[in-house]
Amino acid sequence: MLKHKTKSAITIHLDRLWRRYMRKVNAVAFDVETTGLDTDVAEIFAYVFTWPDGHSEVWRMDTEDLNLNQRGWNRLQEIFASGRYAIIAHNYKFELAMLRRHGILIHPNTVW
Repeated sequence: MLKHKTKSAITIHLDRLWRRYMRKVNAVAFDVETTGLDTDVAEIFAYVFTWPDGHSEVWRMDTEDLNLNQRGWNRLQEIFASGRYAIIAHNYKFELAMLRRHGILIHPNTVW
């Protein structure tokens, strides 16, 4: 397998266009990490939001610090209850089922 050390001009251009589009639609990429794939029994133990500027916000809710765990749940609820973001999900059906199972309220205007 060949690895490229530099990006092509078209890749750089497309990346810039994508980032400009993402800022315009106020989109965020989202993924959950769970203890399994069965939505009836699996638990969310971590999640990540990646924002259009490229920074990621990673939260774990299985730490020994119960206050930190609660802040993670609160942040998750804050994003989904706001209705301000278009969500780009890794696996939409699974993530939606896990969020609902864990009592995360999702604003009806949320775009997936």
